Amino acid sequence: MPPRVQRRDVIILKELGCNIVRCSHYPQHTAFLEACDELGLLVYEEAPGWGYIGDATWQDLVVRDVQQMVLRDRNHPSILLWGVRLNETPNNKNLYTRTQLMAKSLDDSRNTSGAIAGPDYGITDFQQDVFAFNDYYTQLINGTKFPRLKPPRTEWPFVLTEAVGAISGPSRTYRRFDPVFDQQAQSVAHGMVHSQAAADPRYCGVVSWCGFDYPSAAGTDGVKYPGVVNEFRVPKLGAAMYAAQINPKQRIVIEPAFYWYFNGTQSVSTLGSQALIWSNADKLELFIAEKHFATLSPSTDLFGNLSYPPFIADFTAAIIDANTSLPDLRIDSYAASGQKLGSRLFSSNTSTDRFSMSVDDEILFADGADSTRVMFQVVDNYGVPRPSLYGYVQFQLTGPARIIGDNPFPIGATGGVGAIWIRTQLGLTGNVTVVGTHSSLGSVGKNISVLASPS
Repeated sequence: MPPRVQRRDVIILKELGCNIVRCSHYPQHTAFLEACDELGLLVYEEAPGWGYIGDATWQDLVVRDVQQMVLRDRNHPSILLWGVRLNETPNNKNLYTRTQLMAKSLDDSRNTSGAIAGPDYGITDFQQDVFAFNDYYTQLINGTKFPRLKPPRTEWPFVLTEAVGAISGPSRTYRRFDPVFDQQAQSVAHGMVHSQAAADPRYCGVVSWCGFDYPSAAGTDGVKYPGVVNEFRVPKLGAAMYAAQINPKQRIVIEPAFYWYFNGTQSVSTLGSQALIWSNADKLELFIAEKHFATLSPSTDLFGNLSYPPFIADFTAAIIDANTSLPDLRIDSYAASGQKLGSRLFSSNTSTDRFSMSVDDEILFADGADSTRVMFQVVDNYGVPRPSLYGYVQFQLTGPARIIGDNPFPIGATGGVGAIWIRTQLGLTGNVTVVGTHSSLGSVGKNISVLASPS
């Protein structure tokens, strides 16, 4: 993808409140690093590799890769750590002494690291500066698997570089059409990891697994789904925990980890008395059909060390009425002073659902590579995402560009959300119009201007 799309990934991470990204497990596009420099996102950059060490010739190439990585990227102020020990590889004193010396000879201003797999937690012969650990240890809570972190090693600065993923959380997949219990539990698992680490000052930081869903031969249908953001770059319910850790002076957050919806496994009724709302407020007031329903305070039982723990609602009493009256939910947020901070509305009436479409950039350049995302989803009457298991979207494009992605797009197969990308054609300028037509929810059009490439 071109620089514009690389930059968009950084914007998405910043909007979730992230302050560091691990580039696993290879150096990223320079445009991504330039965006990290500009927007203020720290980077842990790694030499390419995972779980394997080859022969002497292969090891020479690893040293070469470390050399090229540091030489290319050492002038990026966003770089915090060099990953000179390949991800989850067994110890090799000779190789990792060589990579350590290579990195230090080219840049002695930064620390080095390399992610250690669980079985090697007790390793004593470690050549790098910072001990990075991929922690997938677990505990059972009411029969469901959740993370339980091992204590930090004390011989080196200690950073957590993976947790939750598809291993130490409650599910192997987190998709919009999966049971809402699993989707919500992803936010719980990530919240527990950050709260557990925040309780111990020996943790230098936490980088959970992972930001975005990604293609993998080992995944379901060729994709792994542990991301808190899906492959279309749309945040999941699991991302609500991260969004809510933002200072309310910057942005007010009210993000339920459920859908106000009463059908199938996505129904809020399946959560019983444990429906989570992530918010950076001090108090929430809930109204159903404009009648006061509950006053909520932050829940600190599992999340006491988070800056902004979630609120837990019990909608059991509301479910009976919802089956017949299809009421709206209103959530008002308040500061401790009593000042009202914000409010959101959610509709349970699917008959008013609509098809929504947005474009990231309205101006592109005709260099034949410049691109932008067109994101689309099914939403309720207030623009809140709705899980949807039916339908497809047909696109029509006019103007000097082309569609990258499925057309028609099987939006029912992705839970009611998706994206395509619009790519320019070399030297062709003008206006582009893309119209998306949902099989039952109508059409939406967006316009993009394609300008001559800057000289």
